[in-house]
Amino acid sequence: MVCRRASIPAATEAAAVASWPLGPLALALALAILSAMPHVALSQSLTLPPLPSPQMNLTCKNVPFPFGERSSAAYVPGFMVTCGPNNETMLRIGEHIYEIDKVSVPESSITIRAGPIKQVCYDRSGRPKPQITGVVPGPTSLEATPFTFSKRNILVATGCNYRFIANFTSSSGGGDGTPTTTSCGTATCGVSSGTIFNGSCAEISACCTARMQMDGAQQFNLTFDKPWPSGNVSGEEANTCSAVFFLDQNEQVFTSAGDGRKMSLKDALVPPGYRRMVLDWAIPGNCEQILAPQYQCGSMSTCNDVYNGTGYTCRCNQGYEGNPYEPNGCSDINECRDMNNNNCSRDACKNTDGGFTCSCPKNTVGDGYRAGTGCSIDSLPPSGNMSRIFGPNKILLITVASPITILIRI
Repeated sequence: MVCRRASIPAATEAAAVASWPLGPLALALALAILSAMPHVALSQSLTLPPLPSPQMNLTCKNVPFPFGERSSAAYVPGFMVTCGPNNETMLRIGEHIYEIDKVSVPESSITIRAGPIKQVCYDRSGRPKPQITGVVPGPTSLEATPFTFSKRNILVATGCNYRFIANFTSSSGGGDGTPTTTSCGTATCGVSSGTIFNGSCAEISACCTARMQMDGAQQFNLTFDKPWPSGNVSGEEANTCSAVFFLDQNEQVFTSAGDGRKMSLKDALVPPGYRRMVLDWAIPGNCEQILAPQYQCGSMSTCNDVYNGTGYTCRCNQGYEGNPYEPNGCSDINECRDMNNNNCSRDACKNTDGGFTCSCPKNTVGDGYRAGTGCSIDSLPPSGNMSRIFGPNKILLITVASPITILIRI
């Protein structure tokens, strides 16, 4: 008979041993040996709780490098931010200042809050109203900045019987310099124009979207008008607003309809206010030409030229994480903390710089990999010997480690 060790609760283990027909001395020896033997599960994997990553609201004081205030050491020209009244992170682009809602270092992007690029509103009588002030319009030019219009955006038009045509170009050397055009148009509004249930633009005819067609664009010109212009409007269009704006593709077009309530066309076609839009960024220059001290990639990171020719970005090497723009911002990932980051059997993972290895603990055999043979208890203890079964009561004598011997009646 070959005894194998499985990972079972201590109470169950003790009860099982107590049921064996052993004498008091043999029972005590059995319990002592079983307690000393390693607990190794054959098919389970160890999962340690991941290190906590505290969530912090973005402020001008904790904005990640390469962004920073002018007085901060963590500041790269073109990435300077200022503080708003409540420590909001503010970024100047051209004549306007925008609040940064999010900075993604791995994706080399920022999300800003911007108003419509163009907007036309009508009063109850259908007459055009003056432009609403106090909302900063979305940018139309990113020249002389490290930013480009991201393809993570969509262009949205809302209103009755409006169209837009946008021509994007790049002055940074990306692409072949040929402008790309994107456009869409809304339909004439009427009593059957529809209602909105979940914020989608597809639910009504007074809304359309178009995807960005060009990477690395830094400027565009926009036409936003009616196919058949007229000074005043009537019917459903009176007391509404028509607008065109950039929108993060993960955002709802009509934000107040996200709770499942119906929204009428009149309620939907209001001034959009600030919406989230995404800008990509890159450090000016390229990996071949930039040398220290201007080179911005820190240790344990790699420089990558942006394929649209607008600059370069930094990435932590495989097995490391953090901010590659800081001198020592990339730190080793402990893959052994989470079974999803390694392929080791339980207790078989050993973290190394930039990686990990799998090996089985003492008194077990196997390659340590879940996809391989894993780890299992050896059929015999490493220093033990099994003697013959002898005597009329069939006693099995096992020498575990001299001078310890266990006798089992079978």
